[in-house]
Amino acid sequence: MFGSWDNYLYALNGEDGSVLWKFKTGDYIYSSPALGDIDGDGKLEVVFGSWDNYLYALNAEDGSILWKVKTGNGIASSPALGDLDHDGKLEIAVASRDGYLYYFEANKRGGRVVWSRWHGDAYGTGAYWNAVLFAKALLEGKEEEWRPKPYLSMAEVKEILKKWKPALPIYTLTEIETKEGERIHRGSWGEVDITLTQKDKNIKVIGDIKLSIGGKIYNLSEIKKGKILIASKAYITQPTQVRIKDKVIFIPAGELVQIYTRKGKAYAKIRNIEGIPLEKIQNVIEPLQDIGKVANIEKIEIKPFPTSKPLFTLDESIIVDKALCTSDKKYCYISFEGIKGFVEGKKLAKVQENKSLLSVVKNTSIQKYPKGKEKITDLYAGETVKAKYYIPSLKTYLVENPQTKEKGWVEEGAVHKLVFKSIPPKTLVALKDLNLYLSPYVEKIGGTVSEGSFITVNKKVADADYFVIEKEGKRLYLKNEDLVEITQLTPQKMWLLEDETLRKSPREKGTPIRVLLKYTEVIPIYGADGWVYIKVPLKYGGGRGWIKGVALTFEKPNIPKQKLAKLTQGIPKLSVEASIKDENNDGILEGREKITFEVKVKNQGSGIARSVVVKIKNGEKLGIPNRIDVGNILPGEERIIKRVITLKDKIAGNYTLEVYAESQKGFMSEAKQLNVVAVDYQPPRFNVKFVIKDENGDNIVEAQEPAKLLVKILNLGGEAKNVRVKINLPEYLVIQKGKTEYVFSEIPKNGEKDIEIGFVVPGKYAEEIHNIKVEIQTLEKREEARYSFRVNRPLGGETEEKWPNLERYLATSYGTPREFQEDKIALVIGVENYVYLPPSKYSKRDAILMKEIFEKVYRIKTYALINENATLNLIEKTLKILARNAEGKEVYIYYSGHGYVKGKIPAIVPRDVSTNLDPTEIIDMNTIIRKFTQYKPKKIVIITDACYSGYSKEGERISSGVRPVVLVENKINLPKNGLYASATGPKGKSYSDDELKHGIFTYFLAQGLLFGDENKDKKIEKEELKKYLKKAEEYARKKGHDDQKPQLRGKLPVVIELPNK
Repeated sequence: MFGSWDNYLYALNGEDGSVLWKFKTGDYIYSSPALGDIDGDGKLEVVFGSWDNYLYALNAEDGSILWKVKTGNGIASSPALGDLDHDGKLEIAVASRDGYLYYFEANKRGGRVVWSRWHGDAYGTGAYWNAVLFAKALLEGKEEEWRPKPYLSMAEVKEILKKWKPALPIYTLTEIETKEGERIHRGSWGEVDITLTQKDKNIKVIGDIKLSIGGKIYNLSEIKKGKILIASKAYITQPTQVRIKDKVIFIPAGELVQIYTRKGKAYAKIRNIEGIPLEKIQNVIEPLQDIGKVANIEKIEIKPFPTSKPLFTLDESIIVDKALCTSDKKYCYISFEGIKGFVEGKKLAKVQENKSLLSVVKNTSIQKYPKGKEKITDLYAGETVKAKYYIPSLKTYLVENPQTKEKGWVEEGAVHKLVFKSIPPKTLVALKDLNLYLSPYVEKIGGTVSEGSFITVNKKVADADYFVIEKEGKRLYLKNEDLVEITQLTPQKMWLLEDETLRKSPREKGTPIRVLLKYTEVIPIYGADGWVYIKVPLKYGGGRGWIKGVALTFEKPNIPKQKLAKLTQGIPKLSVEASIKDENNDGILEGREKITFEVKVKNQGSGIARSVVVKIKNGEKLGIPNRIDVGNILPGEERIIKRVITLKDKIAGNYTLEVYAESQKGFMSEAKQLNVVAVDYQPPRFNVKFVIKDENGDNIVEAQEPAKLLVKILNLGGEAKNVRVKINLPEYLVIQKGKTEYVFSEIPKNGEKDIEIGFVVPGKYAEEIHNIKVEIQTLEKREEARYSFRVNRPLGGETEEKWPNLERYLATSYGTPREFQEDKIALVIGVENYVYLPPSKYSKRDAILMKEIFEKVYRIKTYALINENATLNLIEKTLKILARNAEGKEVYIYYSGHGYVKGKIPAIVPRDVSTNLDPTEIIDMNTIIRKFTQYKPKKIVIITDACYSGYSKEGERISSGVRPVVLVENKINLPKNGLYASATGPKGKSYSDDELKHGIFTYFLAQGLLFGDENKDKKIEKEELKKYLKKAEEYARKKGHDDQKPQLRGKLPVVIELPNK
């Protein structure tokens, strides 16, 4: 037995569900009925309330009325029966929306009200009218005398409402000014002008506020939250419903409320519904304060309502741009990547953006959460990381490692903020070999600067005496010691006054290069601390270095011929050293491995070695050149030649390399021998295995259901070094555990690596079908492999299905199209979740399937309007845009959802249609056809999986406020170049099916579009498709749906053609 919003109370047969009787009231029935023998005759009576203000008592056997009693408003609560006065007879207690609790006695003649008491409001809280009383006391200046009363008479309430509106004070900001450090807010409070003064700069909180009325100041700090509302956001604290004009809107607990003003009145916006007077929901809202950006400091549970069970658990650290919190910060409402709900406020912390560079000053680790010890990766002293955010309360940074791109949290004590300052550019020379450090705060070496090297600097560390050096794409730090600034000198001839040692750096202990003889001609280039950096002409042996400035003169000396000859002649003496370093330092050269071949050639003689060549024998098979040109080598000079060589695949063998140097005039070094062992390249050969485990074990990843993706990487080939594995998951998946990119230092031959990723699919995307791609790359040898699999295939391998999974077939048989056919367009509309109507089961899944078929199989550019996007406004706009682009093209339109009629013509029902199915809010087929035909398309095919009888796909009425409809399908103005396919005929219905997980019509239609080309002419002909629609009819009949009979109308012989390639 139950009541309905169609105004009837129904009694059903418990065995077969048939209607025994029904009783009509004057309005819808929100109350649940109570059964009991209220008149003592030994038979059961039915007692229930209706929105028409009456309490009814009926005969339970036949539904005939015994009596009814009128209350002051509609009855939303359910009656309670019990022997309250212990007289052996049942009494009735029921609450009415007039604010009273009624106590009835009943007999055969009727029901009698024994007493009634005011109980506050329709739900019995008392808060609303206590607020009215306090408002009355404020206006009369008697707030100290005010005390809450248990109830008010209606006469008292009406008197209060005449003097003061609205009953509950709602303050909305209209003007702000700052005066003497306080924020003064002026606006209106009902019909009273007010001024609120508040020292707290955040005006969106309820705090110690003073209210000025008629020049008198009232301190309102003692008022509980909710009595004065200073907020732009709130949430619904309990399920409620609001009647706006002729619509009744049900609002679940936890729904977010946007508060705004219009013409001095306060309104609420909930979801996309605007214009709700705030006083209609003010007793069931809790203000929310925007506290700005936050991070979760540990694992959080997201709930649709603060005290409800978790929707799902988020096991990762996230940054949320805005958190809306209750005044006590106990709960906060957040939205993250489509997931919305409430979390515990104590698990959130406010964050500040911080884009600093941080130097790691001690070994530490990147943590998953700001508060906790779940390590992601290690960080070592000397590394540099980029900060993203900072939590002042926890003194923790969110950082990213630039090398690995891993993100996580690091404690402030383990890092030091890097701040740089610019300095005028200057060039320095190193007085000795110096170290370059990875950090100015940790002496960890990242490179070196050789003695005598020139370094130009223009940046320093702000709080440490280090220069910033950019070298080979890395930022390193040079300590400001053993460095001398140099100055540019005028290059002109100078001569040595005596024998002098040429040194690498400008100091007495500088490494000697060679001795320059008296009268040697030189060219000065730089000066530093009394030393001169010179260039020695080739005729004097060449070279560069530092000598004392006092040893030079600008006056050309008179040089004897014998001395001049000694200065300009000499014999070179060459020596050579050679080495090979392999990439993995195991001493064995492997195919595709990079090796460094290094030769050092030194001239230890007194003359210039001109046009020196290094010659190598027996290295050709390894890719080592047989000669390397070095050029002139001055006396005392050493040249280092390096060649990085990538070895070929086939190089196996033992090699003896012979290396020597030779000058132009035949001066040669001794030959050096290198013995090396080489092996052929063995490529790694990767394979991927996977399994998806869902929480309930039914092998289907459902909305908000936690699931695990387990991936096993197998190496069936040679050893793989530095292997990067990237798993490309759809962006909408919420990763709760693990990550999508890994770098393994090695995977040996026949070795394996396991990856586990925990994820949740938000409800909005639960029916989406995607390939998941796994990319594997060896970073050193650039060996790549790619694999793909489906997110929702059965676990543990394929299972045999009576009805094939068409989504799986599409994903495994068709890839993403690279291009679309230019002469075809398609529009897919699917509405499963309506705003005011019951759901249309599987319509979202139907629409996604059809979109994939149009795009992947037929390569037709498809525009999709599914669920939230399938509003009246968006559908009309999209139809208009596509129609203008339809000239000379084939047009395909598919719709799945509720259907209705407009002037006896089939019509589609947008998501935001009202409960009474207003004709102005639905779109009939003739309107759609007319929009396109005026632009002369080549063909127009319309497919609808809906019935137009006012029933859903489950066979239920979609709205109680509409009349049965009459459909005349032949009124569709189908053009000669048009086809119309529908899920059922004029007198039938359309059904969905849990086994197929689709609408029956759409499932078999899709089969026809995929497999229907029997004669292999790359066309789906009308007669071929009809066979599949017949299968749909037969399947529906087997399921007990004799009234589903799919239709296909139109004279065109071909429904759709497959692309040529």
